Amino acid sequence: MANAAQVSRRTKAGSVTAVSLGNLRVFITQEGDRDWYAQGIEIDYLAQGDSLEDVQRSFERGLELTITEHLKKLGDIKHLLRPAPPEVWAEFFARGPDGKFRFSGVTIHELAVDVGEKVLAAHTTQPRKGKAATGAPAPAAPLAQLGFGALAYYQAQAAA
Repeated sequence: MANAAQVSRRTKAGSVTAVSLGNLRVFITQEGDRDWYAQGIEIDYLAQGDSLEDVQRSFERGLELTITEHLKKLGDIKHLLRPAPPEVWAEFFARGPDGKFRFSGVTIHELAVDVGEKVLAAHTTQPRKGKAATGAPAPAAPLAQLGFGALAYYQAQAAA
């Protein structure tokens, strides 16, 4: 089960935010000799690289920069927590274990903007027991709805 969390605190200069992403599934494919792609499954994020190691680094660094931009422009990561398109999920389940890895990480973002006092926690929807027609575990919802199903978001109350 994938998890995501955000904790933001105000500072004199703006805010500091810790973001944790845990156990995300990432699907890696190679096209041609030097075209590698890493596609997040629970998070619809894609990176490109020239080798397996390069695409993994690109995925990690690019996702960190994407998180920073979401925090700067939107104040949180809620809009980032969207699943990959259904055709990506279908290919992910059809391929078997090759080309799959898990990603987890914690990043700290010191921003010049005040995103407020926030705590956000999310986890993926648990799949139903049983098998789908492809032999993969049957999803709890249509493929387009998979991803972060439970999202708890709290806005801290201002001190009176």
